[in-house]
Amino acid sequence: MPKRTPRRRRLETRLLGEATPLFLLDGKRRLVFFNGGCERLTGWRGDEVLGKICDYAVDVEPHSPASLCGSLAPPPAVVAEGRSESVPATLVGKDGTATERTMHFHPLLDDAGAVDLIVGIIGEPPAAHPRDFRKSLGCGASIARMLHAELAALRAELRQRFGLSSFVARGEAMRRVAEQVMLAKATQSAVLITGEPGTGKEHVARVIHNEGPSAERSFVPLDCERLPAREVRHVLRRILQLDDVDVRSDRLQPVYGPAEAGHYEPVATVFLQSVERLGRDVQEMLVNACGRRHIPGISENPWDVRPPAGVRLLAGSAADLQQAVRDDLLRSDFYFLISALPIELPPLRNRPDDLEPLGQHFLEELNRGRDEQVGEIAEAVWEQFRLYQWPGNLTELRTVIEEARENCRGTVIEPRHLPFRFRTGLDAQSVGPPVTPQSEPLADYLAHVEAERIRDVLRQVRHNKTLAAKTLGMTRTRLYRRMESLGIEDLEE
Repeated sequence: MPKRTPRRRRLETRLLGEATPLFLLDGKRRLVFFNGGCERLTGWRGDEVLGKICDYAVDVEPHSPASLCGSLAPPPAVVAEGRSESVPATLVGKDGTATERTMHFHPLLDDAGAVDLIVGIIGEPPAAHPRDFRKSLGCGASIARMLHAELAALRAELRQRFGLSSFVARGEAMRRVAEQVMLAKATQSAVLITGEPGTGKEHVARVIHNEGPSAERSFVPLDCERLPAREVRHVLRRILQLDDVDVRSDRLQPVYGPAEAGHYEPVATVFLQSVERLGRDVQEMLVNACGRRHIPGISENPWDVRPPAGVRLLAGSAADLQQAVRDDLLRSDFYFLISALPIELPPLRNRPDDLEPLGQHFLEELNRGRDEQVGEIAEAVWEQFRLYQWPGNLTELRTVIEEARENCRGTVIEPRHLPFRFRTGLDAQSVGPPVTPQSEPLADYLAHVEAERIRDVLRQVRHNKTLAAKTLGMTRTRLYRRMESLGIEDLEE
């Protein structure tokens, strides 16, 4: 590293003390300079964030340096094309507060024309709130740039309003789900999460566990459809410490965690995916182990019941569980045990307002730790996404964006980058429903068929009535009568 001259040291000292927030990134997007204006605005000290890589991705942790670095990341075109840009951004401070600002990025090129440094200046707030970016297009930025800032503002709003750090919910359908999740994470009751495959049932279960009072305890996901029934039973018996206990015995004593002021916490959270595939013997075991009952030794009052012990049950299913009860696949007592708080996740096709922030979220998640950053999805791609029905829901959306990103060699995902199976699926969905033939009276249909047959035979025999009548198995006189009745023109060759 070249030795600093006195003039260079004086310039650096002066810039450090400037009130205007100013920072520098190198060509690898590493934060190399963070002045006093940035420190006062964000609450972060320079020695806490210097050397961090600024990936073009909104971070979910409000109190981590990565969250700040995501706010300071330049649009990928600044690094790839060496052009200056001014974009809106949501800055997340060390205390978790979010403020809207305008970010000005100016790349400095070396002799070879490559980006050597990027000067970043944090300006005044934009003219419009991020939710109104699409209408105002403030700062002259593209819609894709606005979507990045809107996603950051949306995540900050959800974190402040619902306490949810990893949720994307702009539409009313998911806002209702967020309200239910906020209630579920504050309790120890069982939660039943239903929805089509790929709607994010396990993610919601993890949010309920990770952001609730039992976050420090274990989260155990069990797929009842894919895992062998014996393994599911074995894991649950280990968690409940029932290996030496007859689960059908009245002497069953569920296991509780540490007690504080009469409150008993479960020792683990178990998420039962495809719960309708759980064996009835395991259902009985869980009912006996987790059902509300008097716990000997805790209270002399037989009516003093405690919350379910041993595990907190979270269940997920894409099936109609009430029908499963009627079909005797689920015990009714087990169904009522797991469905204390029901949450239904809407399919992606019913979340049009969430499609764009979800797609941008998946794209930015794929930027983490990558040298090549892709920051935009072209409007032509969004048009195709809006037309698609997304039978695989969120899982399919993430897979399509991941494959498109791998096919992209620039900073913008274009329609040509979309995977072949998505394009064929879109074409298949664009084909209309089969045309239902119009019904007609049988007599009219038979007359039409007879006329076509007579015309075909007449063409074959060059309108020779004698040969035609012989071929059709009728007399010449009858052929003439049928031709007249059916309106067939008498042509002679």
